[in-house]
Amino acid sequence: MKKDKEPDEPISNGEKRYNDPVTGKFTEGNPGGGRPKGSVSIVELIKKKLEEVAELKNDPKNKKTYAELLVTKMFSKALIDGDTTMLKDITDRIDGKPNQTIRHETPVPTKPLSEEAQDRLKQCTDDNV
Repeated sequence: MKKDKEPDEPISNGEKRYNDPVTGKFTEGNPGGGRPKGSVSIVELIKKKLEEVAELKNDPKNKKTYAELLVTKMFSKALIDGDTTMLKDITDRIDGKPNQTIRHETPVPTKPLSEEAQDRLKQCTDDNV
């Protein structure tokens, strides 16, 4: 970024002005991107909601958290409705997904090396010793 720009000068070509153009120091606010101060992530909101006690219309005396209701619904869908994807998701949450190994083998040459190739290979190995 050019330091000789005046603060009132427009930013060209999508240039981002994270520094003060005169001093070169970071400006106040949110210059580095990311979530602004004071904002709440969607994950935090979901976790907070899961801890709340749900108000059940059909059974007001039965107090359950949204987390308990969610787990009950997941098990119902997996075991009673026979949803195999949900069943797989539940088992993955219990023990974690199994490690997937990738196996690679280099094929072995099918025909033997010629005498000339064997001599060249021997020379290369003898030179490196």
